Amino acid sequence: KKNAEQALKESEERYRTLINTMNEGLLHVSNDDVIQFVNERFCKMLGYTPQELIGKAALDIIVDEEGRKLIREKNQLRTRGIEDQYEIQMKTKSGEKIWMHVSGAPVYDHNRGDIIGSVGILTDITERKVVENALHDSEKKYRELVDNLGEVIYELNRFGEITFINQAILRVSGYKPKRIVGKNLIDLIYQGDRDLLLRRLEELKLGKEYVSEYRVISKSGEVRWIQTSSK
Repeated sequence: KKNAEQALKESEERYRTLINTMNEGLLHVSNDDVIQFVNERFCKMLGYTPQELIGKAALDIIVDEEGRKLIREKNQLRTRGIEDQYEIQMKTKSGEKIWMHVSGAPVYDHNRGDIIGSVGILTDITERKVVENALHDSEKKYRELVDNLGEVIYELNRFGEITFINQAILRVSGYKPKRIVGKNLIDLIYQGDRDLLLRRLEELKLGKEYVSEYRVISKSGEVRWIQTSSK
């Protein structure tokens, strides 16, 4: 009996050392969302002590109203034995909001087999989300700028297929951008100018820039002259 107790104690100590030295936060809650356990990393991320969290309802402390709705949905999944991953904003003790990536799983009572709560492994992804949002804002500004220009701006892949074209193409050709993207540029060029275009595209692959003039066929069948500055 004493040997078994000592082995159990040593196992418990190893478990706690492992949990408390993780780079990720760990949160264990009951089915009614009462916090049962948090590791040191989780407390450090949110600025609380374990005593300030254990025994409290997580919904009342660490998430806002939108987060509460998401957590309730996830808790319902756990009671059905479903694991999943998601992203959520949490509130620190100082009121700052940080983004967390959560890997959630149900916790079972090993004696009865019932689901008694859920556990989440949490990673702070705030820095990544800031970069993603900045990139999204930059992309939005870029597209708004490009779509308001009077000139047609387009991009091709190395096969000559159009991967992007702005709204000005509607005025020039009568086609909306979504009808053009994915087509090969040569299909839009007047038959007599296609050899010139092919030569220019080969020069582009060698890093040469050029200004050329071509004829294009509009949606109505009209032949229109365009000048392109390509690089």
